[in-house]
Amino acid sequence: MTKVLTFALRGELYGVPIEPVREIIGLAEVTPVPMMPDFMRGVMNLRGHIVPVIDVGVRLGLPQAADSGFTCILMIDVRVDDEMLLVGVQVDAVHEVMRVEASALAATPGFGTRVPPHFITGMLPLDSSSMVMLDMARVLAVEELEADVELAA
Repeated sequence: MTKVLTFALRGELYGVPIEPVREIIGLAEVTPVPMMPDFMRGVMNLRGHIVPVIDVGVRLGLPQAADSGFTCILMIDVRVDDEMLLVGVQVDAVHEVMRVEASALAATPGFGTRVPPHFITGMLPLDSSSMVMLDMARVLAVEELEADVELAA
C-alpha cells in the first residue's frame, strides 16, 4: 500500500505519492520572474525561503487556468544531485489522500492521454473513470526545467 495525494488539473484527476509532499498551502503571492517559460509562475517567500513555483498543468502541456479559491500550492522536495530543493507546484484543487495498492496501477498508455506519457507512472482505475499517476521526478527534473528556461530566454 502507498499513500497518494489526489488533485485536479483542468477538470481531470491526478495523483502523486505523498512522500515528497512537504506541505500544502493556499495560493500565496507569487512574484513573476522575467524571461521564464509559461509554466514558471515565479517565486514566493515561504517563511524566509525563496521557493520557485511551477504551474504543473502548464508544465504538462495543458492550457493556462484562472486561479480560484481552490487553487493550492504543493510544496514538494526534489533531489538535485546530493541536495534537496523545495519547489512549489500549483494545482487547481487538492482532493484527498488515498491508499493505493501498487498492483492496482495499470500501465501507461502510449497515446490517448492529455499529458505526455513520459510524465506518467501509471493509471489508476476508479469506479467510473481513471486517475493519472504523475512521475514528479520527471515533471520536476531540474535539467529539463533549466533547458526550458534557457529556451524562453
